[in-house]
Amino acid sequence: MPSNAYKRFCENAGDFDTLMDLYNGMVTLFEKDDDEPEPVPEGIEVLFRAALVLMVSQWEAYVEDICSEGLDHM
Repeated sequence: MPSNAYKRFCENAGDFDTLMDLYNGMVTLFEKDDDEPEPVPEGIEVLFRAALVLMVSQWEAYVEDICSEGLDHM
């Protein structure tokens, strides 16, 4: 049976997936089958960085929650 911390982590992972889908979609818009694809604008990379920051903060929250659950169990 998964812990409550893991359940919350999985629920929050949807936000990370959404940001990554947005980033990948924007990159795909600029890729073409032509010989020379259009360069991806630099501003789009902020979505990727935001996704990484979100992922790290969600992992931090998970570790804190699982430690708290472990201490409560003890």
